[in-house]
Amino acid sequence: MVDSADELLALTQSKQEEWFQLHLKEQFMQSLMDCPIVAMSVEIEDLHKELVSNLIDYDHGHQFIHSHYVPQERKGVLENGGALTEGEKLSLRKFLANNLVHDEIFDSKITVARWLEIQIGKEKLGVVYCGSDSPQWGSDYDFLGIFKTHEEVRHAMVGGELVDPKHHYDLV
Repeated sequence: MVDSADELLALTQSKQEEWFQLHLKEQFMQSLMDCPIVAMSVEIEDLHKELVSNLIDYDHGHQFIHSHYVPQERKGVLENGGALTEGEKLSLRKFLANNLVHDEIFDSKITVARWLEIQIGKEKLGVVYCGSDSPQWGSDYDFLGIFKTHEEVRHAMVGGELVDPKHHYDLV
């Protein structure tokens, strides 16, 4: 029996999930899609590597060249096949994660963390499930843990590039 938020937070992830399954899982799973997204990551590694090597061969490369991420004096160099600088490679990551995250190329590469607020004693905590919603493959979520803050959720997410969910979803 868990009597306080501190006790619940001190449990291992598997024990937290076991507690949650006994108490609230059915309610949560039925309303999962209504739970707010508090963190989001997108897997851009493959596309980033390809664009670094062949920037001008892709429409996304041209979009990047003509974005605010590339200084005016470098646009012509890149359009003529010039190599990206290290700073431009970092800017390309930001461009992909923040400007193209809504693009269909990322449909199966986005992971979101959904938060269900619960009250334990006098404290409010979040039960978080992480997963993806794909038009082709449906939804697939796994238990991530129980957290005090959204920031803790962002730190717990592994893999991909963290992005602001507002870039992809219309959040309140």
